[in-house]
Amino acid sequence: MRWWNADDGNNFRNTNVLNKPVNEIVLSKDGKFFVAADGEGKARYWNAENGSYHQAFEGDSDWLYSVAISPDGKSIAAAGADGLVRIWQKESYRLRLYLASWYPAPKTDKQDWIAVTPEGYFAASPTWEAKSRLTLASKDLSSTQIKTLRPLLLSSENVQKALEGKPIDPFKMPDLPAKPQPKAAPEKAKGAKGV
Repeated sequence: MRWWNADDGNNFRNTNVLNKPVNEIVLSKDGKFFVAADGEGKARYWNAENGSYHQAFEGDSDWLYSVAISPDGKSIAAAGADGLVRIWQKESYRLRLYLASWYPAPKTDKQDWIAVTPEGYFAASPTWEAKSRLTLASKDLSSTQIKTLRPLLLSSENVQKALEGKPIDPFKMPDLPAKPQPKAAPEKAKGAKGV
């Protein structure tokens, strides 16, 4: 990474931290730090005043296309090749939220979206709230178990806390009602002939 003086155009610093291309660099509003989105799936954080490299905000995408810094400088967001936006808390480097949205379905102007915290809480558009029931059903849960779990995980309050960088209690799995077992087929009486 090369640094130039904006007044005279002289290159005054070179930094060799990156192994992959940088897709976007964003300077904070106060000019004190900047973040670079790179091809290793990391949003890297530098001190803009002295050029020191701090740390990378780690995502699980293999490529980050763009990055943004909140106006107050407390949150970093980056968009990955996997279609997700990740939001980290700057001071703790902690991943706070995953966001995804989709273009409106045909014959509607409403955009579908979902926001998920690393703890498993989520908020979503009505379509994706309904799909969350199907996702839980695919985990081999009974309808009674889904009715117990879903309201605990569907939490716009915890998503809002994550967005604001406030602490969230870890999700604690409740004792779920036992899944009903299928009834066994009645045994045929000895000596009975099939029809």
